[in-house]
Amino acid sequence: MNLINAFNSFKKHFLYAGFLICFGACFAQNYSTQPHFSSVTALAYRESSDTVFSCGEDGMVIAWNNATGTGDHFQCSNLPIRAIALNPQKNEIAIYETDNIETFRVTVIDWTYKNKKYTKTFKDSVTCIAFSAQGTYLIVGTTSLKGVNFFLAENGMPRNLLSASTGAVTMAKTSGTESTLVVYSPTGLLSYYDLKKGTEKGRFAVEPNLEQPVLFNNNVSFAGYKDNKIYTIAATTGKTESTAYAYDPFFCTVDSDAALYYAQNDSKLTTIYSVAPKGNTAREQAFSYKDEPKTIVKTAGGYYIGTSSGDIYKLNKSETYVVSDLQSLTTPTYTIIKDICAAPDGTAFILTESEILHILDDGCTTEPILQNSGFTNISATDDNLYLWNKNTRKSIYAFSFTEPTDKPAFVYTPSYSIQSLKTYGDKILLLEGNSAVTLIDALTNTVINKYTGTGYLDAALINDTELYIGKSSATNPKVPFLLIDTKTGETVSLNIKANAVYSFDTSNNMIFGQMYTENNNVPSCSIFTFRPEQRDYKILWTEKGESTSSFMQIVDGTLFTDFSKNQLVSINLSNTSQRRRLSSGGAVKVAAFDNKVFILNAKGTLFVHKNDSDFTQIGNVALSFDNQLVDIMN
Repeated sequence: MNLINAFNSFKKHFLYAGFLICFGACFAQNYSTQPHFSSVTALAYRESSDTVFSCGEDGMVIAWNNATGTGDHFQCSNLPIRAIALNPQKNEIAIYETDNIETFRVTVIDWTYKNKKYTKTFKDSVTCIAFSAQGTYLIVGTTSLKGVNFFLAENGMPRNLLSASTGAVTMAKTSGTESTLVVYSPTGLLSYYDLKKGTEKGRFAVEPNLEQPVLFNNNVSFAGYKDNKIYTIAATTGKTESTAYAYDPFFCTVDSDAALYYAQNDSKLTTIYSVAPKGNTAREQAFSYKDEPKTIVKTAGGYYIGTSSGDIYKLNKSETYVVSDLQSLTTPTYTIIKDICAAPDGTAFILTESEILHILDDGCTTEPILQNSGFTNISATDDNLYLWNKNTRKSIYAFSFTEPTDKPAFVYTPSYSIQSLKTYGDKILLLEGNSAVTLIDALTNTVINKYTGTGYLDAALINDTELYIGKSSATNPKVPFLLIDTKTGETVSLNIKANAVYSFDTSNNMIFGQMYTENNNVPSCSIFTFRPEQRDYKILWTEKGESTSSFMQIVDGTLFTDFSKNQLVSINLSNTSQRRRLSSGGAVKVAAFDNKVFILNAKGTLFVHKNDSDFTQIGNVALSFDNQLVDIMN
């Protein structure tokens, strides 16, 4: 391929004049065999519908129907999901989303309509989530002194059901009548509470620091793991009944099992064992694997296995010990698009795991321009395509359109992990970790200045010299919004009343962003606009509770955001009261070209809308294995 000729052609033509894909009227593909994009973290089984729910590092939840073998996919979070719980009475799920650093939140989702009902944010890491036996309460255990938190499952309203705090717990479960709560504390206590009176009924001293604590045998038996031993304990007395040696097991027992079931990886073979309360251990079944199993759930007819690759397998139950073959439920159906961007002149690009592509004049054919050597993000100006990696300290490179080469030019190596990269004409603005904002000259690839501090959340550049930084008000200076004059170095604290300001984009020399506010411990989130000349701001939209969202992008005078309940909404900036719901959430990036808006979602496909006042949805596009943009039909 002649790259120079190709990019000379780019400059001569405004690409995408004729978009020839024949779209049908359709919505996002939900049912498919597409696997998770990264490791599976948890599985849960709903016996009434014979459905297994899987969640993963990719923030996706998939409901696998045992009868059809296909999965109902829904992007629930932009963070890894570490745990999932099923409401026993309704088609609802609760998920625990966390970056394991500072964000710890539990969200309840109506699975029938794929709507987020509410989100609860915690200051401490969450150790367990569960619904009460009749689905009345959502129960969340944390590492805090308070320990167990109760919420009405229907609306998320908090309830103080106990007269005293439980302390940190790693397991919480109610009796079938919801009259009794049992919790396990890592300090070595198995405690019972009367939920009607809110008082403690009794406690037993048991083995401390057990991992994967679980009740089984109809709540008569309790088990956990530590130091290469599985402990089986009588739940009604606290007496240790047996121990069994195991190495990094993962439990897969259901409530009614008389024995404890667990799986253990050994080289390329996984064996499933059962341990009776009195200590008899038996090999139940085994299977060989290509990708390491990370979690297993037991069903009526066998087991489901989630792996490190994101694939899901099914294992049919055998009545006698045998090394069985796994049945794969997941098969990739398209190439995952990792990023998309459009240059100001209309040139657009797609990033995949292996290549960087540009879309040809017919609007559906793509052409490779460069091999992807591990980049996760792309950003474009009229002269360069910037290649970078979010959440890492890997170097930034630039691919020149005027002098194309298969070896992009080095730009900069960040001191902290890159959180965002924004281009402003001949300048690049980087947010590095929460500690630095770096301004780079794109013409010479040299650093103009680096502004350091703490609690930085976002930044924007106005008029080439006014640098605005959004931050947490908990760090010095104790304000959430700063202005730095890049010529004089003067710093000004701006009067915005909020606990944190973040998620910036700019339009017509105005800044749009989001803020988080707590008044009397009542949280709310807002979208606001700030006018630099007047140094004032206006609230455009407020949601009560912790409905925070990091995604917001302005394209062609329209603000796109998944600010509320994971629904992507467009806001006309010339008439901010004009809002239109475009799709379910999971939006990653928006790019406009050829009178269409392409919305990259976390599934790695593209929602396509007309770029008009109505933003009419045209279809859902995927990248085929031969690099064609093709319409996905349900």
